[in-house]
Amino acid sequence: MDFHSFLIDEINNEISKKIEYIYSKYKFKYTLEYYIQNNKIDSLVLYEEPKKIKTHKKHKIAENRCEARVWGNGNVAKNGNNYIYGCQCKRSKVHSKYCNIHNKTLPHGNFFESVPHDHFEKYLRKLQCNNNI
Repeated sequence: MDFHSFLIDEINNEISKKIEYIYSKYKFKYTLEYYIQNNKIDSLVLYEEPKKIKTHKKHKIAENRCEARVWGNGNVAKNGNNYIYGCQCKRSKVHSKYCNIHNKTLPHGNFFESVPHDHFEKYLRKLQCNNNI
């Protein structure tokens, strides 16, 4: 007898015991054997443990981060007299200043340089209105 068959037998024995106990306490329309027979299991589906989700580790050294600017939901923050537009990409550098994705395309420019377009201006206006600058 393999493990799977053994497990099914044990579960059916436990089900039978529970049905017998309940049957002795209450009145039912059908016989005890009827309830036992109709509540047996024939097979089990055993599931494997779900695979662990790969988590990204934070960079220990900031110099290893890609220098590309990412949209960051239009994030605009004030740092002294300067404004910081977007966020810095969180991926690691690969053979240059940028990660594999930003080596191909750089839509929002380098994080440490000026913004190449005016897409952040409307978010800057919202920041200025909220702070009454």
